[in-house]
Amino acid sequence: RQATCFSQYCNATASSADANDEDDNEEYWVEVSKKLAVDTAYDLHSWLHSKPDEHLSSIDEHSGGAILDKWKSFLDWDMELVLRDTPKRERVRLTGVMADGRVIVKEVE
Repeated sequence: RQATCFSQYCNATASSADANDEDDNEEYWVEVSKKLAVDTAYDLHSWLHSKPDEHLSSIDEHSGGAILDKWKSFLDWDMELVLRDTPKRERVRLTGVMADGRVIVKEVE
């Protein structure tokens, strides 16, 4: 798997006038990372502690079943996959998704 970095997906630009200054650039990305962590924690807390009558449509949209259904809609059910961490690197196809998001596969014959 190829590694990735959040900074590749941020539209932010370095706050320093000299973007080549490595220390300023690193400090900038540390601040962006902190903000991302705070925002993620806040949003998760809000989602977990929201009351059923508050933002009812939003809660339905973010329920476990709705999230799982949305995730399933992105899957290519006909795609052949390779189990990398098995000795024979078996070829498989998706057959289902469990409630916790793990997939069920069947070996391709």
